[in-house]
Amino acid sequence: MAGACLVLVNRSTFNQQPISSFGLLDRARMVADKIVWPCRRLGVPPCFVQQWLKNHLPRLLLNTFLPKGRDELRQIRQLILEDLELPADLDEEIEGPLFV
Repeated sequence: MAGACLVLVNRSTFNQQPISSFGLLDRARMVADKIVWPCRRLGVPPCFVQQWLKNHLPRLLLNTFLPKGRDELRQIRQLILEDLELPADLDEEIEGPLFV
């Protein structure tokens, strides 16, 4: 209706993969920003965000990819806490169920 031209293009993936620059992004910063922005926009108290992180992070499957997954979750948590001007939880571990 707005004059867009929609096109369908077949792409062969036989021994070729598309090149993406998405992998060059700082993934931890991107995820932290996706959490911080709506929390600020909706006026969520920072202490609620901190408790949500404590409740939610241990249940994520990323935590099972040791050590990189857990390190990435720690980095995301640290960025969120810094942005919301909360004290860092440096000593607190992200403990979750073991991957079986």
